[in-house]
Amino acid sequence: SIGVIGETSVAWTLEKDNIQIERFKREAKFLDTWSEELWISHQEALLGLYDQYFQGTSRYFSADGGKWPPLGLHCSSNDNEHFIATVGLSQLPMPSFGMQYNDDVIEDHRRIELAIRVENISEIEALAQYLSGQATYPWYWGTHFDEGHTIPCAQLAEVGSGMSFMVFVETATFIPDVSTPKFDKNDTKMLFMVPIYESEQRFAEENTAGELVGLLEKVESPFDVKRKCVV
Repeated sequence: SIGVIGETSVAWTLEKDNIQIERFKREAKFLDTWSEELWISHQEALLGLYDQYFQGTSRYFSADGGKWPPLGLHCSSNDNEHFIATVGLSQLPMPSFGMQYNDDVIEDHRRIELAIRVENISEIEALAQYLSGQATYPWYWGTHFDEGHTIPCAQLAEVGSGMSFMVFVETATFIPDVSTPKFDKNDTKMLFMVPIYESEQRFAEENTAGELVGLLEKVESPFDVKRKCVV
């Protein structure tokens, strides 16, 4: 702890060369320099990017519950195809504990936006609420989301799917090259949450998520929530 001298049963001194101290300083600077203008500029850039990626009838919802930092959800539909994405999640860097990156690049992976694209359903409210709920997960649990992670999604059953998990995917042949804008000179990235079956989730755990994504790349429509299982 930065406020401890010596060692106790629950904490010990952070040495001056500890990498966490520099991160604390950067995040304190962010809090000091955050502004409404900075947020609006980032919000507009993201919404413009989303409209460019997916053409359809779009809606915007506040998802921050009136608390700081501001967060929104962009929802766009075109017949039975839908795109949902967070707007502003990348303002706050995720906790870096457990990240498998070198210190010189780890900051490039801490700011994300989340997206769900699905096909063959008529209503997206349940999945929009689900995505909104996941937006606080890394900070609540002191962890992070990254490519290849999987997470349960009971709401898929509510839209008529037999799937029950999501896999986070950043790069694949079926994932668009969505270059998210920097926030306050910091890199951000987009993670797509792709619906998968429980058996596919087990396959990813027993093998690798990369192998599962390779199988999904061979499917005509990986975003179809009623597609056949690939394992």
